[in-house]
Amino acid sequence: MANKSEIFTNKNNKSQSVKYTVKDKITVSGLDDVNTFNYEYIKYLNYDKNVIHNTKLNPNEVIIHSDFSENYSMKYSTEI
Repeated sequence: MANKSEIFTNKNNKSQSVKYTVKDKITVSGLDDVNTFNYEYIKYLNYDKNVIHNTKLNPNEVIIHSDFSENYSMKYSTEI
């Protein structure tokens, strides 16, 4: 994903800047792709470990942690 911006004049003749995200098509080797995934996954696991470590739980409690700050999203089973 790439961030782009444009400047345009609105109906009041004022300049405004608009930022938006566009998908870019990239080509990488399979090995580079796997290495990138592993790097990002380890970063996520370390973050998740820190969240769980800093939370005190009783033996009959569980944490379900969903983090959407990195554009993770969930899908319905019908979308898969």
